Amino acid sequence: MATQLVRDCVAITRVELLNESVGSFKKQGWDGKPWAKRKNDKDAGRGILIGKGSGQLWRSLRTDSRGLDIRAFSDKPYAQAHNKGFVGQVVQNVPEHQRHNIKSMRVSQTSLKSRKTYTIKKKVVGSISTVRAHQRKQNIKLPKRQFLGYTVNLGNRMKTQMEARFNELFNNV
Repeated sequence: MATQLVRDCVAITRVELLNESVGSFKKQGWDGKPWAKRKNDKDAGRGILIGKGSGQLWRSLRTDSRGLDIRAFSDKPYAQAHNKGFVGQVVQNVPEHQRHNIKSMRVSQTSLKSRKTYTIKKKVVGSISTVRAHQRKQNIKLPKRQFLGYTVNLGNRMKTQMEARFNELFNNV
């Protein structure tokens, strides 16, 4: 019975830890505190860290246990930077690509209703140039937007469920 209780407690902990982490994305905050807002946010309805429908970060959350050692993690390389915050320089690899140089031209048009001629500015592709692959260095400051870890609320929920499982196992003896 003791080994069954330990297995059940590990399973409860894994489920609750994952639920707390995924719930932080839905609540847009951690432990009752909202995440830092974006600078110059042009799309206020877009969730922080969720992206416009990609959700790769929160869908990559997993739990693992070895004995009584339980951990929650993500395989995304940027997960730790978002969870703990990051200030530093990042090197980005820019692949080779085509650049379309846009020119403005004045074009005269005649209105069908009034039969008047007027000129408008129209943007057209002037030339196409190839940009070679290169590296770009950028200074980045990501605020801490924690989504993995332990909270008091998480501990209380785990305690309640473990006590219920304990009573269920030992009341049936």
